[in-house]
Amino acid sequence: KGFFREFYKNAFESKKIVYDFHWGNRNKDLVLYYIRNFDMDETLVVALNKAITASYPPRQLKDSLRPFYKSNKGIWDKHKKICDDLGEEMPDFLGKISFDS
Repeated sequence: KGFFREFYKNAFESKKIVYDFHWGNRNKDLVLYYIRNFDMDETLVVALNKAITASYPPRQLKDSLRPFYKSNKGIWDKHKKICDDLGEEMPDFLGKISFDS
């Protein structure tokens, strides 16, 4: 009970995916599951953007995001909209995804 609330706090509010790349890599599937099944918000987007652009990003998480967003354009659109609303740049790594068939 409360697992995903605690996961959200650790991964996104405390930015564990940014500051502990081993943790981000080990939990990449949970991060993607969370993004797919729960509401994406500013806290999540900011943490994800910082993780992707960090000096030492969680590479396995980063490499998983591109195909995940490519097959979930609606989620990519929401990430982009939140970036736009915050006045934050979408990381190039995600911003340059092509959705052409």
